[in-house]
Amino acid sequence: MFERLALPMSILSRYIIRQFLRPLIYALILFTGIILITEAFEMVNTFITRDIPLFIIIKYFIFKIPLYLFLVTPLSVLLATLFSLNELFKRNEITAMKSVGINLYRIILPVLCMGVLLSISSLLWNEFVAVRANCKVEEIKRRCIHKIGHGHKKAHDIHFKTSNKILEVKYFDGGNGWMEDVNIFTLKNSSPKQRLNAKRGEWKQNRWFFYEVEVRGFNERGEEREVMSFASIEANIGKSPDEIWEIIELQGMKAESLSSIKTISQLKRCIEMLKGSGCEVKDKLVELYFKVSFPFCCLIMAFFSAPLALQGFGRGRAASFGLSILIGFIYWGVMAIGRSLGKNGILPPLLSSWLGNITFFAVGIILMIKSKK
Repeated sequence: MFERLALPMSILSRYIIRQFLRPLIYALILFTGIILITEAFEMVNTFITRDIPLFIIIKYFIFKIPLYLFLVTPLSVLLATLFSLNELFKRNEITAMKSVGINLYRIILPVLCMGVLLSISSLLWNEFVAVRANCKVEEIKRRCIHKIGHGHKKAHDIHFKTSNKILEVKYFDGGNGWMEDVNIFTLKNSSPKQRLNAKRGEWKQNRWFFYEVEVRGFNERGEEREVMSFASIEANIGKSPDEIWEIIELQGMKAESLSSIKTISQLKRCIEMLKGSGCEVKDKLVELYFKVSFPFCCLIMAFFSAPLALQGFGRGRAASFGLSILIGFIYWGVMAIGRSLGKNGILPPLLSSWLGNITFFAVGIILMIKSKK
């Protein structure tokens, strides 16, 4: 008996999945195309005024596609769920399924399974494809649009800390391993133990050498106890020029930009590096957790929209499209609020990143219970 039931149920699942995949593919192409066209209009003036070659422009937009596909997948899942289930309703196929004793939950199970599969696929796609493609986009921006070469590693007024040192530099040239007007504070139990002032510093033989140096020592009460002068001195600050430049770049990048070009493991490493340098990392922690939570929007969108379709919302393609856009805006609004609360320290980073998913999952449960009744 169970073998006889398994075959028709398997056929039913494949049929529902086919009904789901067609609008999903159309939605992915449509939404990605809309974003690409919008950005093309925004960037056209930049491309023309900076005389960017056509093949560079084409490369720029090709490398943009993986990220946009990642971003529009949840909305596409929402639209595909509404379209596919409403089509089944329109043709009275839902009624026919219920008349032979098929549970409503069993009808939407294939859609939810697709939501799980797309969530996992989206997470992997972002890690192994979208991030790498976006790195290429940033490279094109830096080298071809903003005309910044690889050797440009110059910064003014930098400040960061290592395990027991605070470094202040007026001017830093990472490409040549050079710094000017340097203050290095050595700490003991969070109190200053020593201060090194140097006119300049140079990276030679994998070590830092400082010139025209004054070294001031402090007692336990923070009072100056001695001053020594040196023409040159070697001092270990725990960072090479490349490591210092990496910290400078990370400090200057917005959390969203950093997240778009780093995998989860790379972003974790960046956060640890910034923590060790005494930087605030709440915004980057929010983005780290968001990199995991966002792909699961696919499952949440399927879970949320399936009972809506079963209750008759969004009947007709125009109504389904409008409803999906409305829900998408609300969802993005809730996620944006959650991320903002996390970055401002009002909510823990983990909770703020999952706020949208948790909210819509809770509403989805209520809708699912109502659809059963």
